[in-house]
Amino acid sequence: MRRWNKVIFLGVTCLALAGCGKDRGDELAKDYQKNDELASDTSADADITGHLTYELISDSGITFTVDADATGGGKLAESHCYGAKPVEVDEAYLKEHVYTIFDEGTLQQVKPYEVCSQQELANRQNQLLQRQQELQLQTDTENSSVHAIWENGIQSDLETEDWLADQRDESMVTEETGKAIYTYEIADGITTSLARVDGEIDEIPYVYTCAYYDSNAYPYSRMRYMRYDMYSYEAKITVRPKTEEDAVEGLDIREAEAKADEFLAKLGYDDFTCFETGIGAKLVANEDAASMNPSTLNDCAYCFSYTRTRDGIPVAGTPGAYNFTFGIANQLPASEEVITVAVDVDGVAVADIQSAPYDVEETGIGIESVLTLEQVDAAAQNYMQKFEKTNAYADVHKIMIDRVELNYVYVCYTDGKCNVIPIWAYYGSTREGGKERYLFGVSAVDGQIVEGQYMYYLDLTFTV
Repeated sequence: MRRWNKVIFLGVTCLALAGCGKDRGDELAKDYQKNDELASDTSADADITGHLTYELISDSGITFTVDADATGGGKLAESHCYGAKPVEVDEAYLKEHVYTIFDEGTLQQVKPYEVCSQQELANRQNQLLQRQQELQLQTDTENSSVHAIWENGIQSDLETEDWLADQRDESMVTEETGKAIYTYEIADGITTSLARVDGEIDEIPYVYTCAYYDSNAYPYSRMRYMRYDMYSYEAKITVRPKTEEDAVEGLDIREAEAKADEFLAKLGYDDFTCFETGIGAKLVANEDAASMNPSTLNDCAYCFSYTRTRDGIPVAGTPGAYNFTFGIANQLPASEEVITVAVDVDGVAVADIQSAPYDVEETGIGIESVLTLEQVDAAAQNYMQKFEKTNAYADVHKIMIDRVELNYVYVCYTDGKCNVIPIWAYYGSTREGGKERYLFGVSAVDGQIVEGQYMYYLDLTFTV
């Protein structure tokens, strides 16, 4: 498991998200269209479809090959512009959205190891060792798998405690106890808040962890629900795209997805839908002493990536992306919500909630007119022609676009408002057989560009 204070800030850029008022009414329409260069001239009732085929070489030398159907245009009549704001992860949020998930009477607030003193670490270690001894004396004939989760979880907890004891950052230690969230300042005006909650969900032990970075310019969070045996800095599940041949032994994929859906519904994310299925693998030691490879990756889980939907339109699916930037004149980033759920033979192993959650208005403003497909693709071609090679594309010479579809995205504006708007999302890859990613999008109303930003490289595998 990645340590929050050591890893998660690496590569994360500004997420300049500011809150917006509830039910802004006509203001939504006013701050929706920002680009005066393109005017909507097609009724939103139009079913915009078509096929795009061409090749274009950018000024930076990248060849764009486009061969894609434009789909989803029939839903433009149902689309809206919604007001939204990123949710602050505080004690009130925990009580409303986290505490209620755990079985009654099982919830326990636990001080995160990162802010514990050496004495607190030693006390926690003694408690875990005592509980471990108690479990070893027990027999569990009714549910041996749950008994094993407890035993493995305690061992993982001990290993994590030992690892952190050797990695102490004394500036993070706080003597405060009994709090839901522990906050400390890591730089001028930037604070980090950590939370950990233990408890059972459907009689299975889980750990909730959260790291929330808060300032006026850098709100960002990452939350995880981990089955207790997964709570370890070594408990990584490496995810890759699933092929037709891939399968996890002893696990039916339909039953696995049903378990993931049920778990998210319990967490309150029943308006999210799965947009991608991956295979999760764990690194295990090779028992063959003569093997040239001391460890191998063994497929252990199906990993389902989810995104929010409104009006039957999904928010652009962006695994691997940490935020979008929006606008022709102003590059304004807005983080996107992605939830990845890993399911193995024992059930939900990890639910990884990336980026700050959003509070989206229930009622939006209807879209009266939209751009034609020709106008949308003209804006796309202009963007591709002037495409700049960022670090994520440093070694990329060709980008293949094979899918264009109507999606929603979160965007923020110069006046601090944050909206959900419909765009035409361009998906593709940077090499033959490469993982398909969201590349960029074009606003369905005014043609502004919404770029996808990636931490290191477009085809980077990620872990949960």
